[in-house]
Amino acid sequence: METTALGFLYGPTLVLIAVGVLVAVCRLTSTPDAHTDHDADHDPDADGGADGGTGHPGGDRRADDFGLLVAVATVPSERAERLRATLIGSGVRATLAPARPVPAPVSPRGDLLYLAGELQHVLVFAADLPRAVRALARSRREPTDGA
Repeated sequence: METTALGFLYGPTLVLIAVGVLVAVCRLTSTPDAHTDHDADHDPDADGGADGGTGHPGGDRRADDFGLLVAVATVPSERAERLRATLIGSGVRATLAPARPVPAPVSPRGDLLYLAGELQHVLVFAADLPRAVRALARSRREPTDGA
């Protein structure tokens, strides 16, 4: 067997190349949602359909996708706190999440109609949604004067 001055580098070089190829193949094949991201670009129903994006496993995550939670109301911050307190008082677990900023409405002449306040989503678990809707409807019918 013939050896050269750099013959001792052949073995480690081949090992490094093999490990690099294995890392690249593993990285390409084990990327989470590698196939669904490409399919979502061409899917006309990728907006989440009738369920508003909830319950859709995998795929692209949207700004209004709250995982296991669903929005029962999107209201100004002051009212969101009151709705959350009403739901918690009724035994429904609820939390708040900031909504995207909404542009203030403008008249056809360009006048600002009113200032758009900061909006909040009132979120509940999907299983609690019917109870939350009933609790909010019941609180709307009850008098608020405390008598």
